[in-house]
Amino acid sequence: MALSRDQVQKAIAIVAADPACQKVISNPSHQEGTVATIAAVLFGGAIEWRLLEKCGLAGWIRNAIAGPAAIVGIISEQRYQDLICGGITAVTCTAINKRIATIPNLKDVEGAFREPGGWAHYATLLRMMDNTEYVLDWHKTLNIQDPWVAKHADWKVAKNQAPFHDFKGFDDLPALTDAQRAIVGAWTVNVSPWTWIYRFDDQGRVKWTDPTNGMSGEGVWTWRDYAGYVELRWQSGTTEKWKLPLNPSAEKGTCVMADGEHKVMAAKTP
Repeated sequence: MALSRDQVQKAIAIVAADPACQKVISNPSHQEGTVATIAAVLFGGAIEWRLLEKCGLAGWIRNAIAGPAAIVGIISEQRYQDLICGGITAVTCTAINKRIATIPNLKDVEGAFREPGGWAHYATLLRMMDNTEYVLDWHKTLNIQDPWVAKHADWKVAKNQAPFHDFKGFDDLPALTDAQRAIVGAWTVNVSPWTWIYRFDDQGRVKWTDPTNGMSGEGVWTWRDYAGYVELRWQSGTTEKWKLPLNPSAEKGTCVMADGEHKVMAAKTP
């Protein structure tokens, strides 16, 4: 499911209503204290801040003011950490995850990291049910209603990013890699003492069925290549981690249920 304007609007509404997000996503001319005074002198006019937002430099300018302020003790180090991109990413991810069910086809939210040209940066990654990934970057504008929007692959190399007010929605199709596509299909799974049939689709969904009694349940799967596993999250609250790379004949992993952790053994059905 390609990211739509309506989905981004829902994410923005969640962030805009969250007190923790409100404290860190606003330009210094809207804040109090010495840092705000300095910012007001240098960049206080509405025209200047609109230009910084348009260029995606608002957060960088605030960092340039708040960093020295933290060094000399005008603000605390913790406050500085809250204001930079990592702090903004942390609170926006938390806020959206709390209400993730209100955004259709959104599977999970986490921090995204990039370092093009040696400049480290964090922003908010949205992963859809079909495993397509997008980024909302509030640090660029410090305007809670107008983050920059991009496909994750483009954001990683700092290209093809646009403010929300210019965003019309994406129309890209699901694109699984060959390694990811290997999970799609039916698997016989043993989670001692149970044996189930799992069926994975290419939209990030998975369903289990107990062949002995016909009981079933649904969940989602997420490919976490950087962590070395595929994560399964079931509606019951049970979670699983399958090791990467996948071994279709003898896949191994762990399953965490209410009663503790169990080993997983799985084989793909030919």
